Amino acid sequence: MDLDPAKPIIVSHPRSGLNWVRYCIEHATGRPTPGRRQLVEGGDPVIYRTHDVRHALGPETGDCIFYEEMALPGPLRWMRTMLGRPMRPIFSTMVLLLRDYHENAVRRNWRPSRYAANVLAYDAFPGRKHVVYYEDLVQGMDAMKELLSFLGITLPADFDEAEHRNRSLDWYQEEGIGRSSETGTLTLEERHRLQASMRRRIGPCFETLLGRYG
Repeated sequence: MDLDPAKPIIVSHPRSGLNWVRYCIEHATGRPTPGRRQLVEGGDPVIYRTHDVRHALGPETGDCIFYEEMALPGPLRWMRTMLGRPMRPIFSTMVLLLRDYHENAVRRNWRPSRYAANVLAYDAFPGRKHVVYYEDLVQGMDAMKELLSFLGITLPADFDEAEHRNRSLDWYQEEGIGRSSETGTLTLEERHRLQASMRRRIGPCFETLLGRYG
């Protein structure tokens, strides 16, 4: 599959609402999204997606290459890093899905470096971009409709939110993935340490993008 830089790419840490977003995109367009089969199998994907902007796979996988430099041989990438050369995104349109990092931290696949890398990539992104918060996605359809509008997609007028949310969640069971479950809760001290760590990793854009999470 040839990479089309004109398509949008959605970046999200695992367990941040991507399954629901993919479901709505496929339902509205009748076209697939990369990764495990959702509603539509085969055909030209509507968007690309990745859980980590530092990966160099795809575009047909769930971790599509994000930066041009990631296609270079390792020594050349290292040399560019040592010279302080900025990474150049392949795409002109980016969507970032964010969830409270305190919540991500008690779930499977938590990687603070991945979370921070995605946020920093969004902050530095020079093209069209849109951020969506998991907490807004689960409150109703407003955030989803704003996202789809940004992508030039419209849901059918008769879209039944409750019915389709349940279908989307059931997909996890059908695929044998299992719904996300907490492994515990953070103590107040752990929350403070995590917040301080994320502030250090992310820097000045922390307040702008993650200030709602304290």
